[in-house]
Amino acid sequence: MLSTDPQAGIALDELALVYSRPLAHTALGEVHPALVEPGAETEFTYFLSPEFARNSQGFGTIALEASVPLTFREIQIDGTPIDVEITPTDAGLRLHLPQRILAAERLELHFAATVFQNSTRFRAFLERESGLETYRQQVDPGDAVPEIAGAGDVVSLPVDQVLLTRLDIGAGLLTPNADGINDALEISFDVLKVIDARPIEARICDLHGRLVRTLNNAPGVAGHYSLSWDGRHNSGALASPGLYLFHLQIAGDSITRTLVRSIGLSY
Repeated sequence: MLSTDPQAGIALDELALVYSRPLAHTALGEVHPALVEPGAETEFTYFLSPEFARNSQGFGTIALEASVPLTFREIQIDGTPIDVEITPTDAGLRLHLPQRILAAERLELHFAATVFQNSTRFRAFLERESGLETYRQQVDPGDAVPEIAGAGDVVSLPVDQVLLTRLDIGAGLLTPNADGINDALEISFDVLKVIDARPIEARICDLHGRLVRTLNNAPGVAGHYSLSWDGRHNSGALASPGLYLFHLQIAGDSITRTLVRSIGLSY
């Protein structure tokens, strides 16, 4: 509502709140380990500690969400593994339990994930379906398991200034002669801790520093990247046999990191 009258105002006549009984009286969640090596697949456990009251509805589904892909391993209820139905979602996984949970001391969700960004969060939600309605309750981060160090759902990376890691150029030899062996150079690398998109420049140069081929010059964030060079210039012509340099560079918020590797090309 817009008005040019500075004295105009809005009066609220009525406010209605619609709510349902909680699925659990309280629910605390904690992920372990809380400090991981960046870019390496890690085995995680999400500990879920619910408490129920007489008016708790219970839950039959657990949604686990994160900004990185999740690979489910198993779920245990009070130390006993159970079979669940898994539904992938855009945000993670939904675990459909064989029966509604109304009494449990601890649930353990075991999964694997690769973390590239600092402060990556793994969130869990309790869900219960009733007819066409789905009731959803967020699990609060906290000290779900006192005997394990940590108290939350956030995973951290070591404190350093590493932005590029795991640069792999294979054997570093390219022979584009259409024999099916080393016809293209496969390159992969990890970008770490970059939340806002930053320019990632990947290029092939000769030993005099002259540009031969631009493989990537687009902004990117933390994650795993794969590139390929077919031995050709930007013009499409085949490069001459010899040694070349692969330059990889990313500019962070306060620092710029560059990696250089040599590449051999022969026919």
